[in-house]
Amino acid sequence: MTVTIRLEADWGLLPYFVDEGDDRFEARTDAGFARRFALPDHVMSAIEDWNQLYQRILDWDDPRSSAFAGPEEEQHFYEQGRVVCRLLRRHVPTEVRIMYVGDGNIPAEYY
Repeated sequence: MTVTIRLEADWGLLPYFVDEGDDRFEARTDAGFARRFALPDHVMSAIEDWNQLYQRILDWDDPRSSAFAGPEEEQHFYEQGRVVCRLLRRHVPTEVRIMYVGDGNIPAEYY
């Protein structure tokens, strides 16, 4: 069974979900995710920094109007997610798949 990590930003949620090979992605706590894959603090910090790029655009008073300031900011968010995926790839076993979907608005990329 292939384990897959899905990296995806969503408002108010943690950015990683894990499918242990049963075709069900489940959210993990920060500590649980770090422990499951023996991730060092700098990897967890990089994931959190990327996630905060997305979390900061949310306007809780008017969620529908929440958006990136412009295409450059949006592209930066997606590119930073790719950087995080490449970093994560160096720290998880090679048999673990990493699926990156940004904020759900890009086709899945695998690392």
